[in-house]
Amino acid sequence: MHFLEPKYDSDNLKETIKECLRKEPRISETITNVIIPTFDIKRFRPIIFSTLKAKRDDSMNPLLSEVCIATSAAPYFFPPHLLTASAKEFHLVDGGVAANNPSLLALCEVIKERKVDYSKILLLSLGTGEQNGKDKLEVGDPSKWGILKWIWKNDKSNPLLDILMTSADEMIEIYMSSIFQSRGLKDNYIRIQADLSSVEAAFDDSREENLKCLTKIGQDLVEKNEDILTDFAKKLVDIKKVRPRPRPRPL
Repeated sequence: MHFLEPKYDSDNLKETIKECLRKEPRISETITNVIIPTFDIKRFRPIIFSTLKAKRDDSMNPLLSEVCIATSAAPYFFPPHLLTASAKEFHLVDGGVAANNPSLLALCEVIKERKVDYSKILLLSLGTGEQNGKDKLEVGDPSKWGILKWIWKNDKSNPLLDILMTSADEMIEIYMSSIFQSRGLKDNYIRIQADLSSVEAAFDDSREENLKCLTKIGQDLVEKNEDILTDFAKKLVDIKKVRPRPRPRPL
């Protein structure tokens, strides 16, 4: 148990991310529009980086690698990341503590940019798995719930962190479903999520057998939802066929 320091340093994480993004693109230079949530522990509020925002504000246009490091800094597992852009400092951790399901952020980004016809919005939300009911917590003896009970479980998970991230995830799911259902467009929003055991849901189990297991779960999830995903893809193709083509940029 790591009480006084993060479980891991972030050196290997930083090295891997920077190797993948060796050309050092900035947020404004992404091929498609992206939204990356983080949480600032000094300001105590979410900081949302996006391609559209970066094109308007230099302080929101850091290197993409820096934002990837920040949004990967899960509390307890990795240290917070200090990010500086245009002399502005951000003290960041994993955005999942505030927006583990970022689909609502994506919808808000679209709404802010243009007048929206919800019937033309198709939103596919892919979860990374949640712990199933049989492995979740039970009250048991209430008098035993001290600080250690909240931050440590026999399977080495962190109950408090799990609760914070899962509850935020579930609330977003409720909001998103309500938004589309209230407009008679429930098929325009699809949420796909896998059920995981406590072992499979572990944040940092990189054993080869566990990675193979997670890959199999992902493949099974695609097969299970094949018809839904196929219909969704057809809708996207149909929309693209009627969408006006962008004018070529002048040379």
